[in-house]
Amino acid sequence: MRRFRDEGPWGRSIRFEPQRYFDVDEDRVLVFVRARATGLGSGAATESRIAHELTFRDGLIVRIKVYLDRAEALAASGLPAEGD
Repeated sequence: MRRFRDEGPWGRSIRFEPQRYFDVDEDRVLVFVRARATGLGSGAATESRIAHELTFRDGLIVRIKVYLDRAEALAASGLPAEGD
């Protein structure tokens, strides 16, 4: 995660703010995240509302899957759509 943050076009300006957590099963958690960043070259600010699916093994994160669409993340995780 640090390498992803540090080597992207946003440098260390990227911030991930967890907004909501969902238990998927014994090994996985889905997290709705607000990602904010500022482009290094342009200085343009951006914000995205995405989802991270975290898989744990022996108390450690072993996989992170990023969804750009939260509804898709819920469906892929087998969770009901929001509002259902």
